[in-house]
Amino acid sequence: MASECADPRFEVRRAELADFERMYDAVDDAFEVKRPREMYDWLYRKCPLGPARCWLLVEKATEVVVNVAGRVSWPLARGDQPLEGAIVADNATIRRYQRQGLGELRRPAREADPWRERSLVIAWPNEKSRARSAKYGRGHLDWGPLPRWVLPLRTSTLLQSRYGLPKPLASAVGAALDVSLGSARSLSSGGRRVRVEEISAFDERFDAITWAGMAAPEYWSPHDADFLNWRYVAHPIREYACLAASQGNDPCGYAVVRFAPSRAVLMELVFPPDTPHVAHALLRRAAKIARAAGCPHLDFEATPSWPHAAVLKRAGFMTARSELYLNVFRHPKRRFVTQLDQWRLVPGDQDAL
Repeated sequence: MASECADPRFEVRRAELADFERMYDAVDDAFEVKRPREMYDWLYRKCPLGPARCWLLVEKATEVVVNVAGRVSWPLARGDQPLEGAIVADNATIRRYQRQGLGELRRPAREADPWRERSLVIAWPNEKSRARSAKYGRGHLDWGPLPRWVLPLRTSTLLQSRYGLPKPLASAVGAALDVSLGSARSLSSGGRRVRVEEISAFDERFDAITWAGMAAPEYWSPHDADFLNWRYVAHPIREYACLAASQGNDPCGYAVVRFAPSRAVLMELVFPPDTPHVAHALLRRAAKIARAAGCPHLDFEATPSWPHAAVLKRAGFMTARSELYLNVFRHPKRRFVTQLDQWRLVPGDQDAL
């Protein structure tokens, strides 16, 4: 699709694959950070649902991409009905054209795109984006903050930060508590034998677990095996541990943990209803791996309809302050539900993680 631009210096058009390299250059320039090309290609070209859908503003005289609005295809559904979903990726303007309102030049073309009317798009706005929404009277569209749970993996850190204990005393007391908590958590399987192992790929057997453990009557994100393998196994720069729980020969649950210097994040925790012992086994293994990696705590954030907060509490997670917000974009003609408690999303639905 092409569209006439109100400013004769520019052309507005949908990106083709041949435009992607120049689009990457524009995003690098806008944020003054040069991302690895394999990271861009993973996100924009290699998603199993197809390449990203992006609108560009191109300077006619130089063919330089000066403004980008990217949407990456994302699995969304309402109950058992698949939707044409996407997640907001990079919205950026190169530095020499910033603060000149160029983003508004794309609006007529994007609003005329037939895809916009049939799609549903999610976003995770940061503080700057939320301030901009409030400025333009759209702050009510930012929902949150979302619930957050934290499992301390180094009790000494918690004793220092929350209770102000001196470091030597916190280290001594924390070491004893870590051993005690570890022993207590090891008893939470209810005597049922669950084997947890790290896996290198997901297969179609995990699809049934996803539907049993994550499907919601309203809005959710179906992470099938192809998506999970792209999202975690094939990620070019981030480190994840993919864990599978099994009883006998077949998997009965799975979890994914992301490692970072400041924290570990529980990206996925999926298990059928009425099997909390499977969740406990996965959480024990996730905590053990994260602790061995030197992470001070294990985080998890989800929309309020995620139904397993009690499982986290029994495993030692505590509620904590969150800065995570959700935004859902919908076409005015579509009757999509716009209430936060009717969405079921997890950290694996954030492209930034």
